[in-house]
Amino acid sequence: MNTRFLTAFAISAVISFIQAAAFARIPKAKDGAIVYDFAPWMRGTLHCLPPILSGLTAWAFLARADRVTELLVSGFLVLSFFGQPNNIRLDATGVTSWGWLQRRRHIEWEDVTHIAYKENTGNTIVYGKDGTRICHTSMHDDYKGFQIQLENHTHLLLDVRSF
Repeated sequence: MNTRFLTAFAISAVISFIQAAAFARIPKAKDGAIVYDFAPWMRGTLHCLPPILSGLTAWAFLARADRVTELLVSGFLVLSFFGQPNNIRLDATGVTSWGWLQRRRHIEWEDVTHIAYKENTGNTIVYGKDGTRICHTSMHDDYKGFQIQLENHTHLLLDVRSF
């Protein structure tokens, strides 16, 4: 059997499992707000990636692996730091997003100009007047509930795109 096919199948199966787990999770209610997060086991796994990939990067350079391996492992190390998921909070004032190494983003309800759902990725994106974007991925809790909350607060219709 082709190794690339097995790798692609395994990656697809893992992503489908994560998305199904996220769909089934109920967002947390905190202080009159709704917080959309990743499952704790997913967050724990993502926090373990940087040290593991740091070790693999050190191994790749010390073992004098080929350049492609060094670049791949180094690239994944950088992505593991900056690709950490954001928490998203909906409250009386608007939508707020914050992450591990990312700045806080906030869009007031009256400043929301557009809500788009991309079917091919499962991402719901909230656009603000000032260009701020907040993305609820298919791996966050309850994407349908998130969309309903947005429509109720903003009275805007969801723009569904299938590209």
